[in-house]
Amino acid sequence: MRETSGNTATKTNFSRSSFSLNSYRVKPLSRINKFKIWQQAEADAVATFNQANEKINHSISTSRTAVDRDQAIGQLQQIIFQLEAIDNGTTVYSEVRQLLISAKQKQQEWQH
Repeated sequence: MRETSGNTATKTNFSRSSFSLNSYRVKPLSRINKFKIWQQAEADAVATFNQANEKINHSISTSRTAVDRDQAIGQLQQIIFQLEAIDNGTTVYSEVRQLLISAKQKQQEWQH
């Protein structure tokens, strides 16, 4: 191999006998790990729902001029994206769906 800027490049030889994918098997998640993952997803969903609800209420109450309304439409679109990312297995999902419908209706109303 050629030498570049003082470093010598070396060729590594991986033979099939020295490398085995069997040693890299993924172990199944334990119940505790599954619970922790669910718990984090639940906490994230609740936090996202609460933030979105506050942002929507703020946008509705402060959108008085056309400029404010254009900004509010953009903010509503961002909120809609956040709400659509919430998993349907969370406890706030039904409330998220209602808020999502409301946000989309308000966005449509403001666009016309």
